[in-house]
Parts: sequence; structure tokens; C-alpha cells
Amino acid sequence: MQVNTTQGKPPRINREWFRARYGQNFPELLSMEYDDMVDNAIESVYTLFAGVCDIWNHLERNVYVEKTQLCYGLLVAWYLTDLNPTFAEGVMTTGGIGVKAKKIGGTQIMFADNDGTKKG
Repeated sequence: MQVNTTQGKPPRINREWFRARYGQNFPELLSMEYDDMVDNAIESVYTLFAGVCDIWNHLERNVYVEKTQLCYGLLVAWYLTDLNPTFAEGVMTTGGIGVKAKKIGGTQIMFADNDGTKKG
């Protein structure tokens, strides 16, 4: 059971909430061995994206809570995938390779070299 936070904000998601909804995409993170990793990701996302809890505060309470928790859940999934792409299953990633260039008209994308050497 989640506990309401102060100031009328929606209840924060926790590792159980996250695993129930996104565990199929992060099966390795279902292990208690990774509790701290999931908890830290949730804490980081709430810190980095503090304003998310105010976006839908004008809506009906249950819609406000659902949208806010969904957004934080998706941000945690993105955060975990961005930092640890090998933990994600069924998700397309670049494996941490940076984007060197992109273009929208004509759809072009170029990835940075990933050979471990720094070039001039």
C-alpha cells in the first residue's frame, strides 16, 4: 500500500509499483539483489523531474494520480535503460552509443565512433 505524500501530491511510485508494471521489460531487476538500483533510480527521477507532480494537478484527483505515476514510471524505465541498456529486454537501444548527427527531413542519423579511442 502506498502512502500519500504531503501537500496533496500523488503517492510516489516504489519498486513494487515499478516492477508490477515494467518488470517484464527488466526481468533481471525483479531480483531483490537489485532493490537498491531500482530505489535509487526512482529517487533520482523524482529529483530530476520534480515538476512532473504538478503537471496534471488541475485534473480530477484519480486522473491526476494515474497520469503522474504513469509519467514517473516511464521516466524510471527510461532512466534505467539509459544507464544500463543490458537490463532492458524488448526495448530497442543503441547500447549507450552516442548520436553524432541527426537529420529529420530525409531521416538520417549517425552514431559516434565506439572503438574506445579518443579522436583528435
